[in-house]
Amino acid sequence: MKAYFDDPSLTAEEEASLMEDGIIVQKSSGGKRKVSAALLSPLSSHPGYSSSNFSSSSSPSVTASVRFKSLHTADYTFTLPEHSESAAAAEFCGFIPETAKEIYDKVVATRCSCALEPDLLDFMIGQTGIAKPRPSNPDLPPREAMDKIGISRWLQDAIVDERFRDLWHTQSTIAWVEESLEVNFNTMLQLQQRLKAMAIYSQESKENEGEAIVSSSAIRVETVRGA
Repeated sequence: MKAYFDDPSLTAEEEASLMEDGIIVQKSSGGKRKVSAALLSPLSSHPGYSSSNFSSSSSPSVTASVRFKSLHTADYTFTLPEHSESAAAAEFCGFIPETAKEIYDKVVATRCSCALEPDLLDFMIGQTGIAKPRPSNPDLPPREAMDKIGISRWLQDAIVDERFRDLWHTQSTIAWVEESLEVNFNTMLQLQQRLKAMAIYSQESKENEGEAIVSSSAIRVETVRGA
């Protein structure tokens, strides 16, 4: 089993298996699904998991680093986009719903009008251009600039957090927005890959358990016959 999947989309059977395991709390709706914080726990913490089942040789390098820690509660959940190229994905990365839809609509329109396969991340970064300083567009205060771009309040709060004021002033607001969008996008990709890996592992584990039960039953039958 490989650690990187060209298409991390879940089949209906995989989604059902993860719902049975409690990893997916609410099935896909509107391009999003609610998942348990257990997804953030290392795969090695799940019973029967062996790291030898996964090969990292085919995994591409990404700039984001996601830190996973074990969480011993099922109370915490978060929303994960079903697809990496979607309005839900743009919203996950930090845009308000209206702007996220507008960005994805541009991606779809571009795909229909040319042979190129536009990347959602490129369009998200391109969105920041409407607030970049230029002679006809003066430098805006941080909040005003991010409102103009369509950045969600939670990402705005993280970028202008007064506790990190010294760090914040090391580059422009737009640069922080672009960096945050890229990190969030790569984080989303890693989480989708992780969900797919868990789905395949879950199904294989259940298939192995079923085979073991059948084998055990066959042995008992033979033992009875021999008696």
